[in-house]
Amino acid sequence: EDPQKRRKMPREKEGVGEAIRHLKQQTAPLPKVPVTPDSDDALIKSGWPWRGGIKFNNVSMRYNPISPLVLKNLSVAVPPGTTLGIVGRTGSGKSSLLLSLFRLVEIEEGGGGSIEIDGVDIRSVGLKSLRESLSIIPQDPVLFAGSVMYNLDATGKASPEDAWKALEA
Repeated sequence: EDPQKRRKMPREKEGVGEAIRHLKQQTAPLPKVPVTPDSDDALIKSGWPWRGGIKFNNVSMRYNPISPLVLKNLSVAVPPGTTLGIVGRTGSGKSSLLLSLFRLVEIEEGGGGSIEIDGVDIRSVGLKSLRESLSIIPQDPVLFAGSVMYNLDATGKASPEDAWKALEA
């Protein structure tokens, strides 16, 4: 066997190993978002969100530790009662904005950024409480398997009368 070839093999193996490590990092599942304890009970019982004002303060976000930032130092305030449409070209951050608001992906730690609803940092609110407090109307309508009532209120909290009022509005 060629001695030169034997010297080359470890370097090739290192290259393959590095490529495999890089591939694993790129395809690793996103870390699970931590669920805060039930410390938000008092907040939710107080009727939060009270008015619905949303503030993104210097928010940066990426999908995994080695990917580029998809939101970089974003600051925007949405006053209470505002109906907002988010538009933009592909890759402009529309989905990333919503994913961070619903905490499906966490914003960058250590950057001083925060997302607040009525002055409350959403990281201090449990995921279940946060997501039950938010609504989104997608561009393309989606029907879930189930009844019309279930599609109107998947949480089961609305009365049939409220559902009819929503349909008539």
